[in-house]
Amino acid sequence: MEVLCYIILSIYSMIARKWDNAMPFIPAAGCAKITLNYDQTGVPAANIFHASFAGAFDETLASDIANTFRDSWNALMMPNLASGLILETVEVRDLSSEDGLVFLFSDDLPHAGGVSQEFASNVAATITWQTGAAGRSQRGRTFLPGIPVGAYQKDVFIDAAVTNFQTGADGILDAMTTGGFPLEVVSFYHLGAPRAEAQQRIIISGRANKPVHTMKRRLV
Repeated sequence: MEVLCYIILSIYSMIARKWDNAMPFIPAAGCAKITLNYDQTGVPAANIFHASFAGAFDETLASDIANTFRDSWNALMMPNLASGLILETVEVRDLSSEDGLVFLFSDDLPHAGGVSQEFASNVAATITWQTGAAGRSQRGRTFLPGIPVGAYQKDVFIDAAVTNFQTGADGILDAMTTGGFPLEVVSFYHLGAPRAEAQQRIIISGRANKPVHTMKRRLV
């Protein structure tokens, strides 16, 4: 009985320590977090972006953000990805405050990738986002899932695939900027410590990278 009590108390102690060490909420004024939720042949996957907005955040504004991003993503990026990758929902959250509103949209979804090829679940393409400022916290990176096997050879993407990813990145940036929701790189930490407020930089360009990233490389 004493051993059982010790085990139970130890478990609660571990939970308490984990809760105490949870990351704090860091506000980003006028910033919406956009989460693309996929099904990857039964395995969940996601991409996260941040967009600037003006005015009061409500369901109408969130819907405008979601629709603008979804339409450009489906038109410009999904055609380059395997049909086994399915975009199911788009979540938009206001990061201005810890209790910011969150909306989940599924209009005109699900939407599958446009390439009828198999894909390796541990392979990703990367887009590097530039803000014009120097430093790692001033740039971002997106890992694209659902990469068709015909898009790469050994450790590099073929030129046509890089061109397609680049065209998609450029078009999505333009669409979001034109729609009034420019994409941002948001830095929540500095030298390992949380910022009082997130640092936000508007993205001015994206670069599709030629090297193939595997799950092993992504975790290093």
